[in-house]
Amino acid sequence: MSYLNESLSTGETIRREAKLHWIIYFKGLVVFAIGLVISFVIYQRVSSTEADVSGLFISIPPLPGLVMIFLAFLRKWTTDLAVTNKKVVAKVGLISRHTIEQNLISLDNVKVNQSVLGRILDFGVIEFAGASGTHTPIAYIAAPMKFRVAVQQAAELARE
Repeated sequence: MSYLNESLSTGETIRREAKLHWIIYFKGLVVFAIGLVISFVIYQRVSSTEADVSGLFISIPPLPGLVMIFLAFLRKWTTDLAVTNKKVVAKVGLISRHTIEQNLISLDNVKVNQSVLGRILDFGVIEFAGASGTHTPIAYIAAPMKFRVAVQQAAELARE
């Protein structure tokens, strides 16, 4: 059972969920591609007599990229973000968990920050501002404007 379902109170339903954008894999993919190029260059320069040693050197350069891709996968897999009919819920982390729950009634505003690339690819940072003055940014959200509209609509309904 996901954290979102566990955190629902009686009569509370999920109105919209948000996911992290695929762009979180981009840095890892670039580092992995550079590592493959380096491995290819090493492979081309090593003579066939040194093949036993070269196997190790050829496999090392792509490893940082693979680690970065795996960490991005874990981040995407362990991040939950949703708006219910009563609150906005965000959870990040698997073993160490960071959660944010903002009641819609006390929600002052929802900001969306998007770079030019973010606008083109439809991702951005959503920041929730509560009545207590807390600001909670969540980065790399896919379709942030649609999620913001869903949060604002849910907040309006909650205030009625």
